[in-house]
Amino acid sequence: IELLDRKNSAKKATPQQAENEKIKEKILEILTEPMTATQVMNAVQPFFETPFTNQRISALLRQLGKKGTQQVNKFQEKRVTYFERA
Repeated sequence: IELLDRKNSAKKATPQQAENEKIKEKILEILTEPMTATQVMNAVQPFFETPFTNQRISALLRQLGKKGTQQVNKFQEKRVTYFERA
């Protein structure tokens, strides 16, 4: 059991996960008003070298809105989904 505990505690974030955390922090800084995922993507893009997709930004926004964190609220207006800081 100790061996398994040591093995599980030694896990580090992958480079992709580390980059995603940085992107999430920048998203929270930028979300001062309700924005669509595309608007968020265009606002965050200048701060990073790697290009983003709308799907990746949407997934990160969903992660920020999960019950555990609830840092971002999601709402729809005229069939357009907006995200705002909680």
